[in-house]
Amino acid sequence: MQKVVEKPLTLTSAVVSDDKLLDEWIQSQYSSTYHFSGTCRMAAPHNGGVVDQSGKVYGVQGLRIADASVIPTIPASNTMWTTMMFAERIGCSVRDSIDVQAAALPSRI
Repeated sequence: MQKVVEKPLTLTSAVVSDDKLLDEWIQSQYSSTYHFSGTCRMAAPHNGGVVDQSGKVYGVQGLRIADASVIPTIPASNTMWTTMMFAERIGCSVRDSIDVQAAALPSRI
């Protein structure tokens, strides 16, 4: 990895050796990010859905979505595990040739 990874531009050995400077450097470098989800909501079309439970996009033949965009409501925690669960389920439906009809979706979603 040392052959392909370069040193951080602003992190010097002087900063690393001084706790106060290192704390200040860390404060200046970290940030929060948003976990976008729900932009292609999994729900029945009459409830604002874009995909069915198999990830199939309504009205577009042969297109499936299997990422965080299908999550119907934003989870209270990080979206990674929820996304993995949805992707696994959609992947299994592709593998097993199982298509869930939009009518099978609960109306409360």
